[in-house]
Amino acid sequence: FDHCITLSGLIEEDVEVLQTEIEKFQLTLMIAMSGHEGTCREAEAICRAFLPQYSNDPLTSEWRCNKRSTNDRIRHLQKKPQWSVSVAEDLSKISSDNYPIVLKPEEGGAGSINVKICTNQEMAREYFQEALQNNVIFGSRLSQTFAEKFILGEEYLLDCASYHGYHSVTAVQKYKKFSIKNITRYHTITYVSRTTELFQVLEKFAINVLNSVEMKYGLSHLEVILSEDGPVLVELNPRISGSKGYGNLLTNINTNSNQVASLLRLIQHGVDNIEERIIPSCIYYLQNNGYSYSRVNLDLLAQIKSIRNYSILVPHQAKKHLSSTLNETVALILLANESTVQLQKDYNLLLTYERDGCLFLGD
Repeated sequence: FDHCITLSGLIEEDVEVLQTEIEKFQLTLMIAMSGHEGTCREAEAICRAFLPQYSNDPLTSEWRCNKRSTNDRIRHLQKKPQWSVSVAEDLSKISSDNYPIVLKPEEGGAGSINVKICTNQEMAREYFQEALQNNVIFGSRLSQTFAEKFILGEEYLLDCASYHGYHSVTAVQKYKKFSIKNITRYHTITYVSRTTELFQVLEKFAINVLNSVEMKYGLSHLEVILSEDGPVLVELNPRISGSKGYGNLLTNINTNSNQVASLLRLIQHGVDNIEERIIPSCIYYLQNNGYSYSRVNLDLLAQIKSIRNYSILVPHQAKKHLSSTLNETVALILLANESTVQLQKDYNLLLTYERDGCLFLGD
């Protein structure tokens, strides 16, 4: 970054700090965006202060920044039961035949963080007991917890850029996840071609969702399950795509675009022409299957031919540990290769290294 500023979270003070920085360095502000669920409201407020022409209506922020409010706004698009459960006692309103359910905070919470699939009320009560020990769920108090029906189906992410009410779906990507102790763990993300019927179905759904929550300007990241009855929204986040930017890196490999590039094109030209150049690729979430280590074997990683980029997120682990949340992913690895055969070979190699602990070195 050319400029980094630490903000307080108090909007009036932060606006003054930003204004001083802009004037000092003669900066031109073109986009105000959130990079994290916990700052969505702040990003919208900063956008209103500096870029009112690109600002969403402050009276509708709740529809975009609160997951339960989002679901309420799109009930005409999907049928997914949900319940407000401020405390464990509220679980009594959920009948046993509605399980399994998903418990999550209404605001904050990224990916699988503080999200739990519960197959019965006892498991759901354990969720609240664990949360009480920490007092706060990822910035959201227990009073902001809610439950929704667990839906089966393939899961997808959709990254979008919006300008003046027009929505460009910059990418559809497919998750591959699996569960450990009823906590979802990430495995891979792959790109979905814009020419497929699947892309068109999900694109139409995403545009309907964004219109329903009056998302006029900015970037958004949607997570959707394709059920037997059609697309179902898991959540909408009015922010740039996550996974440390790797979602947009995957889009960059397969197209001439990413979310920011698309938004700038919309602002400058009013249109967004995305061209595809499909390359076999994926994002690989390297997980710890119960090892302790002092460092990751970077030399071994360097020998994998299809690696385009990687980020080590957990460089060491003192005790034997099993990754169970997004925050505990050891590394994000971007694989891409013109040869599908070589990509598959390198993917299988990573699977072996992950299983056998070859990438985890001791002292």
